[in-house]
Amino acid sequence: LSGTLPEIYNYSKSRDTDGLRLDVHNNELSGTIPRSLALVLSTNVFLSHNQLGPSIEPDLFDRNKNILSLDLSYNRFTGPPPTRSVSTASYAYNEFSGTVPATWKSGTNLDISHNRFTGGLNALLSHDASIVVLKADNNQPNGTLSVRHATTIRNLRVRNNHFSGPLPILPHYIKEVDFSYNMFDDTNWIDFVPAVTLSSLVSLDLSGLVFQSHSCFELMSPELNTLILADANYTMDKPVSFQTHSLGALDLSNNNLTTASLSALPQLAL
Repeated sequence: LSGTLPEIYNYSKSRDTDGLRLDVHNNELSGTIPRSLALVLSTNVFLSHNQLGPSIEPDLFDRNKNILSLDLSYNRFTGPPPTRSVSTASYAYNEFSGTVPATWKSGTNLDISHNRFTGGLNALLSHDASIVVLKADNNQPNGTLSVRHATTIRNLRVRNNHFSGPLPILPHYIKEVDFSYNMFDDTNWIDFVPAVTLSSLVSLDLSGLVFQSHSCFELMSPELNTLILADANYTMDKPVSFQTHSLGALDLSNNNLTTASLSALPQLAL
C-alpha cells in the first residue's frame, strides 16, 4: 500500500465491535493520521514500518478511549508524541522529541527507544505508575534515575542515554536491567549498600560504566542468567562478588578488572 491514510466519514459501529481495528504495518504509507480516523480506531492499531509523519497532533487520540495497543514504530514522526496513554505502545525508531508525557505512566508496556526524548523518566517509574516493561534505549534523557519506588517494573532498558548520578537502587522483584553506556556512578550500590539481594533478577548489563570503590560489594541474585560488564572502567581495591546459581552468559570483554575484583568470580556456578 502507498499514499495516505483516508479520512473516515459516516462510520457506523456495529454491535460486534467498538471501532475499527487497523493493521497496515510494513507498507509505504505517508502523511499524517487523519483525526477522523483516529476517532474511530479501537483495540489494536498497527501502523509500524511505514513512512508516516513528520507531524502528529499530541491530542490525536485523546477522545478515543478504546485503544489498547498502538504501534507507531519505524516511521518518520518528529516533535512531541501523542499524550494519550495506551496499555501497550511502541513509538520506537522515530524522531519524537521533547519530554516524555507523564500520562504514559498508566500504561503497561512502553517502547520509546531510538528517538530524541530529553528530560527524565522518573514519572514513568513512580510509586503510582503501572509500567511493567520500559524500553528507552538510545534517546537523550539526562539527570538522575530513580527506580526503587516503581512497584510494577520488571524489565527496564535505558541503554546509551545521558543519565548520571548514583546508580539506581533496584527493587528486588525486577527481572531484566540494562543501564549500559550512561554516566552513572556506583555510589548507591557499592559505597552505601555493601550487599544487594535481587531475588528475581535474570539479566544485568552494566557495560560502559565507571566503578570506583574501596569497599567490598556483593550482589546476590540466584536467578541471574546473563551478566554483562563489557567496556567498563573498574577501579577497585576490594573484591566484588556476584552470587548466582544459574549463570549462562558472562561478558567481561574490554575492561580493566583487577585481580582483586575478580577474586569472587569462582563463586559463580557456570
